[in-house]
Amino acid sequence: MRKVIISLLMAALFLAVGCGGGGSDVDLDLSRMNPNMRYAEITQVTQEPEKYVGKTARLVGYFRPYPDGDKNGTFTKNRIALEMPDQAGCCAAVVEFVLKEPPAKLPKVGTEVIVEGILETYTQDGLTRCQFGQATMRKAH
Repeated sequence: MRKVIISLLMAALFLAVGCGGGGSDVDLDLSRMNPNMRYAEITQVTQEPEKYVGKTARLVGYFRPYPDGDKNGTFTKNRIALEMPDQAGCCAAVVEFVLKEPPAKLPKVGTEVIVEGILETYTQDGLTRCQFGQATMRKAH
């Protein structure tokens, strides 16, 4: 009987924690994936954004300021890019984020950060683009 109870408790724990339960409000946690899986998953998100719009994701990568598109190379503190290279370092996905609250000081370019945000799409120059809005950012270590 004791083995049955322990088995049931282990199964309940697995369902609560192992399958993304446990109180997390993140639908897609790429921060725990290896770089190749992270790269593949974010590529899937950007190719089929309609499947992910409105979902909250947690990603880990390297901070990059996102240029505003003017010729002066300026950027705003609340729009950032996250570079996520694959394991070999030959390819990298770059994802746009719009921070809820810009930090007082941005991290140095190349700093590893964790960003959480909600996937949104917008149209620019006739192309549908993806960004994660209402985002938060913190250093990875």
